[in-house]
Amino acid sequence: MGARDIEKAIQADEGDVLKGISNTDIIKAAQSAAITMDTLYDSVTMIQQPKYREDWLALYKQHVWTNACVLAKATTVAKLEYGLYKVNRRTKEKERQDAHPLLLLLDYPNPQTTYYDWMELQVMHLELTGNSYSEIVYETNETTAGKKTVVRNSLPKELWTIRPDYLTPIPKKGTGELDYWLFQVRKYANTKKFGVDEILPFGYTDPTNPLFGMGSATAAIDDIRQDNAMAKWNLDFFGDNLTPQGVFTTEATLQPWQAQEYAEQIKQFLVGSGRKVLVLGKGLAWEMMSTNPKDVDFLAGRAENRQAVLAAFGVPPVKVGLLEHAKYDNYGLQTDAFHRDTILPLTRKLEGSINLWLVPRFPDLQRTDDTDFLIQFDVEELIAEDQDRVTDRTVKAFDRGWLTINEALGELNKPKIEDDAIGDMRFIDNRLITLDAAINPPEVDGMSNSLDDTGEELVKNMRALEGHIDREVAERVKAAVAKIKKDLE
Repeated sequence: MGARDIEKAIQADEGDVLKGISNTDIIKAAQSAAITMDTLYDSVTMIQQPKYREDWLALYKQHVWTNACVLAKATTVAKLEYGLYKVNRRTKEKERQDAHPLLLLLDYPNPQTTYYDWMELQVMHLELTGNSYSEIVYETNETTAGKKTVVRNSLPKELWTIRPDYLTPIPKKGTGELDYWLFQVRKYANTKKFGVDEILPFGYTDPTNPLFGMGSATAAIDDIRQDNAMAKWNLDFFGDNLTPQGVFTTEATLQPWQAQEYAEQIKQFLVGSGRKVLVLGKGLAWEMMSTNPKDVDFLAGRAENRQAVLAAFGVPPVKVGLLEHAKYDNYGLQTDAFHRDTILPLTRKLEGSINLWLVPRFPDLQRTDDTDFLIQFDVEELIAEDQDRVTDRTVKAFDRGWLTINEALGELNKPKIEDDAIGDMRFIDNRLITLDAAINPPEVDGMSNSLDDTGEELVKNMRALEGHIDREVAERVKAAVAKIKKDLE
């Protein structure tokens, strides 16, 4: 008999039917009711389906893996160096600009914020809601001649972060083109309009809504809610002991008022202070319940939810502190994948918004047919191959004659040999011989056919060859030095 049948029997006061109900059925019905009531009345601590962007921001405080993923991406991007480059649009050659008001603006967006904090918050908003915004505050400068204004320009002076749930893009009627930004802290509060050039926006693409972005958590929201529900269930079970330790049973049929009276007595006994004696009538008996912890073991389910959340954010386990299965090589591979597949595309998106919405606000950084000015992150350190692996790979390639001396030095970022005749030389490791040659040494005129004699002769010839190479290198180096001295004279 199911819980619904038991409920109907109780309501109908069908004593005969209740006598046929086992204790196990009662326990199951009680547990089902407890879970149902907990869902209905204790949902304050549960994550609801986010309806507004404010709810998406709240996920950062409500779910541990969302917090860890967002923080990992935000801090990685915020610590990157950046630069302003003048780019030839035809040749793609770049020239770094070391000093410009734009760089000062990014270094100190406003009197209360550093670049690191500003960029960290931009990425957090972007990951959670799909959008992040900063107000561009301008400073107007005028040059006058007498009483007449000769030059008047406005340059960006400060950047102030705006919560994405406070700002709404408003399109022009009949078109999808952005008209202005509407600022409103809460519903029915006063509103303020910002012009298109007064906001620096960042956004992930939402294929169903071009004006709003889609946060990384959106696709994993069901897994996030399920994971939090499992965490709460485990907390209730192990902390608050939600599952009853036993039940009171009786052969008699209790009227609703009797059940209520006994329930009050039991409640007072359980919550009272000190030791008390519980006396119950009507043949009530206490029966202990044993619960198998495996019945509420959600470890496997929580691991799957966690994996789905990490996948949605593009963050590997080692970047959120899950190191139990991470060895050195595995840690490096996960970190490399995170940098190349997650952080690198994110920096390109951030660069694009800055170069589209902020850089052109400076008149001397306007784009032309031949020249462009771009803010770019220095990501070489992130995507650089581990130096030990580079060295090992380069040495192996050089030993097999695949690389010249200068090519190998270039791979290791070492100064090249200026004499091309020497720098272009290739070598083969003299320890490498064919298997056939090792088993059947070839006959050589004037040498014994014995393995020992052949080996000695090979060593002798190899030393002579090495000596010849050394002399050749020394002579060429000597000639190069003499040429340099002659040129200096």
